[in-house]
Amino acid sequence: RWADAPRIFMFFQLTCLSWVFFRAQDLGEALDFYGGLFGASGSTGWPVLPLLTVLFCAVLHPIERRLRPALLESADSGATPRATSVLEAVIVGAALAVVVAASGTGAEFIYFQF
Repeated sequence: RWADAPRIFMFFQLTCLSWVFFRAQDLGEALDFYGGLFGASGSTGWPVLPLLTVLFCAVLHPIERRLRPALLESADSGATPRATSVLEAVIVGAALAVVVAASGTGAEFIYFQF
């Protein structure tokens, strides 16, 4: 339900902030991370690529929501199911490419340190 959205959002944010303590080597490193996260690192630049990725996904999602019924209807009617599959593959491929490009360098999986 939409009424639950604020609680779900807050729970997700608190969970993500709590994960910092599992990743940091010590409390000082965790506090340094929080300082950088909230702008105390002295960096004035905006993270352009992650912001563009979020914007791209925010624009792509409503488009996909509008196209999906038409794609499914045309696939069910038998009229050019190949074209609908290709269009869906292009959309998913573009989203995946943006996510991979924005991911930056790979990092060690968080549970490898345990």
